Amino acid sequence: MNVSLVDNMNEKIFQDPQEWWNEYSKLNKKEKLLFVEKTLDAEADENFWKELDFFKAVNENFWSLLNQNKLEEAVKFLENIRLKRPDLYNMDFPFYDRNLIKYYASIGNHQRIKELITNFLDNPTKNVDLFFDVLDTLILYGYTEEVKKLVDLNIVNKIRKDRNILPSATVELEGITIFSFIADHLTSGIKANDEKFINRLVKLGLDINKKSIKAALEILRGKARKWDRNDFLASNEKFWDNAFLMSLEFAYYLHTKHELEWIMAELFRVIVREYLSELSPSKDGFMLYFSEKCLNDVLAAHMGLISVMESRGYAFLPAIIYYSNFLYEKNLITKDELEEFKKGFEEFKEKLRQRCQSAGWKYKFLTQFKLDGKPLFEEDYFEFKSHTRNETTSVATHKKKVGRNEPCPCGSGKKYKKCCGSLV
Repeated sequence: MNVSLVDNMNEKIFQDPQEWWNEYSKLNKKEKLLFVEKTLDAEADENFWKELDFFKAVNENFWSLLNQNKLEEAVKFLENIRLKRPDLYNMDFPFYDRNLIKYYASIGNHQRIKELITNFLDNPTKNVDLFFDVLDTLILYGYTEEVKKLVDLNIVNKIRKDRNILPSATVELEGITIFSFIADHLTSGIKANDEKFINRLVKLGLDINKKSIKAALEILRGKARKWDRNDFLASNEKFWDNAFLMSLEFAYYLHTKHELEWIMAELFRVIVREYLSELSPSKDGFMLYFSEKCLNDVLAAHMGLISVMESRGYAFLPAIIYYSNFLYEKNLITKDELEEFKKGFEEFKEKLRQRCQSAGWKYKFLTQFKLDGKPLFEEDYFEFKSHTRNETTSVATHKKKVGRNEPCPCGSGKKYKKCCGSLV
């Protein structure tokens, strides 16, 4: 079938979903895209659209364009759906908006970012996993004002009230909300009002520990403790308390030495805490060391079959290398141990190179991170190389409970039990 035949297709095809898919399956890549775009202009009744599963075709064509290095055309394709069929677009807005946000964030189009977060503000529970990935993406690109809107208490309450969403998601979002308030308070420089600020958090209904918040404020203003390795032995009953306080010092280090926004420093702090939680004690019981297995497991959890948190997954690499230098400057690890972290960073960076080369437009936030004046990720790390990839084969929900007979949230068009649900 050629382009002219696509233009001259029988209009009856747009009345029967089965016939539509029969014709679609016969087409090549170029023809499929034209056919989908022609369908957007078709006069079809509501039942046709309900039964068609149009998103499945959109997803296939979007990733087909990306695999051909036609990023701008892929973006225009999604934007065209939004303009011509906003009803269809809004049905699956988390997928569309998430990818558009990643693109526009990478080129610094602030106005489109403001527009695209609107759906997530109105309906954050539509797909909470993609909501969190968008949140991480905006944090990593430094869109602080948009982040504040997404962690507003009204959003937290909407997610808290949804019984299909795991409580851990609410806890995580509330943590970002609390730190957002802390960052604003630190920026204001009004130290005398600490008690008043803490009481305000309580009145807002946030689940806080007053003592912990007070300690956090002191550390984030530069108060540091003299640590030694014994403080971070697995046998030390205060290990996790010590790790919490040290992670706050790490956030302060990132903000002051590496000039990261407070909210980004907090994300890196959370990443390090997650890394520590997966570690087993070393032979001598020390808990601040590099573990290839641990980092591999953590990255798999964020970028493998059980998660869509890919922005956070990539953020683990700069977070870990900054963390190791922080530990070394605090005399908590030796030069040899620092080199183990650096070696691991380079090995994992190489392992992820292919993924970055096939979809580097989503990870351009990595270019901002430097160490000793040198970029952690070189420009050629993001040079496009075609690799067959369809997002629906690599993602599944992990924050929202899904019925086995419900549509899979990855966007494949299949039932959950026959798609990602069969993997867990």
